[in-house]
Amino acid sequence: MTEHTREREEFEAWTKEHCSRHDLGYSLQKLANGEYMGVGDDCRWKQWQHQQQRIAALEAELKASQQREAELREWIPVSVSMPPQQQSVLIANSNNVGHARLVNGRWFVVASNDPVPIEQVTHWMPLPSPPRSYSRQIPTRAGGLI
Repeated sequence: MTEHTREREEFEAWTKEHCSRHDLGYSLQKLANGEYMGVGDDCRWKQWQHQQQRIAALEAELKASQQREAELREWIPVSVSMPPQQQSVLIANSNNVGHARLVNGRWFVVASNDPVPIEQVTHWMPLPSPPRSYSRQIPTRAGGLI
């Protein structure tokens, strides 16, 4: 079965289910070559194809977005790339993780404005998104609220 045949079968099943209940006695009329006889049927078929293409494009866009988001959550070696100037990022070396900005080729810890020698920074990562606000109250160990 070809992709085109499968798609037409899906379209015909969908049309039978959704169009027949609104228009009693409605059914697709096909010519000998497989094309649809009615102008409305041909229009529905073209709309179906357009919707299927749009769905496929949106699914591809979602997959690409999810892949980009996953890549943003990984540590990036400074030997591969550096963050944009002045952007707050997480930095790491063999012992520590910190919050810093790159300014004119030098790292600055955000909290203290003290320069961190660039030789010590091995990786960086964009900051995560801020937390969503929660409407529920979070209990403490003693049963009270934080």
